[in-house]
Amino acid sequence: MSLPQLSPLQDQIVAALANGASLSDAAAAAGIHRNTVGNWRRDSALFRAAFAEVHYDRTLLLREDAECLAATAIETIHAILTDPQASPSVRLKAALAILNQISSPLPEPPSAPLAESEREPKNMHKNAQVMPNTYRRDRPKTGRNELCTCGSGRKFKQCCLGKPSPTDPFA
Repeated sequence: MSLPQLSPLQDQIVAALANGASLSDAAAAAGIHRNTVGNWRRDSALFRAAFAEVHYDRTLLLREDAECLAATAIETIHAILTDPQASPSVRLKAALAILNQISSPLPEPPSAPLAESEREPKNMHKNAQVMPNTYRRDRPKTGRNELCTCGSGRKFKQCCLGKPSPTDPFA
């Protein structure tokens, strides 16, 4: 029995992503639509695991690059904050982005993919067939133009329509 493998197109996408290509560029280079890659991520546990591993590796690489620039970012922020004539907001935003990158928590490492038989089926839709509990009145609802139930002799809409009824909370 052979283990399931990625198709040649899926291998090509994973390799392109590992080399730094964006998802759209990798799909275009393989001659497929980017939504196909999204469908593979959703439907194929093996492709999802390979994609997660590549994404994890790229995240770690970017984090290492950002950590190398952290000292420069701190110096830049210091220079901007201490210079009263400085207004290079682009430099400040870049420095803050680098600091944000290194202070973010590490992503979870990818886990081993589950076999198709071990996976739980996804519940794609909420159950629309469940009926909510309904309220049943003991007597019919009082119409707006009927005589008021309080005994005043006036129409309900001119007497007690806006007032809460202690006997019927949904009148």
